[in-house]
Amino acid sequence: MKRTLAGMALAVTVAGGCTGPGRSAPPRHVSAWDMRWQRDIAYLASHLPAARAAGLGTVYLKYNQCLSDDGFQQLATRALTLLKAHHDYRLIVDLRNNRGGNTAPFRSLITGLQDNPQISPARIIGLVNQYTASSATLDAEDLKQAGAALIGQTTAMSLDT
Repeated sequence: MKRTLAGMALAVTVAGGCTGPGRSAPPRHVSAWDMRWQRDIAYLASHLPAARAAGLGTVYLKYNQCLSDDGFQQLATRALTLLKAHHDYRLIVDLRNNRGGNTAPFRSLITGLQDNPQISPARIIGLVNQYTASSATLDAEDLKQAGAALIGQTTAMSLDT
């Protein structure tokens, strides 16, 4: 589904509508407005290709919950593929309000960034806030160690600076 938001085409794919650990709903589409209300969804991805004409191509990964399934790894693989194909794209990884869980799924993104030197760390931004906690804080630290910029409020657990 594509919607228009401030003149940009927006395609949003939602994965893992979580109803409990290990249980998830099938992928579905939501509007940009609905995204902000999807706290029960473990993760989602958004690709803003229309912004590319302005040099602002963006892949947005929202990581609400650190689950042990492979849904986030699939989204991370797609995001990395887009970043390799479009050298002007940026990646925003939104860890805000993520209370943690299992750090293993996030490693696929970090490993993918480290294994692809054509993806400059300067193209990666991590978003955190005071509700980024537990393993999500460790994931944010991994992003930082990979060279990404972290933006936001102080996390629930202190990050080494």
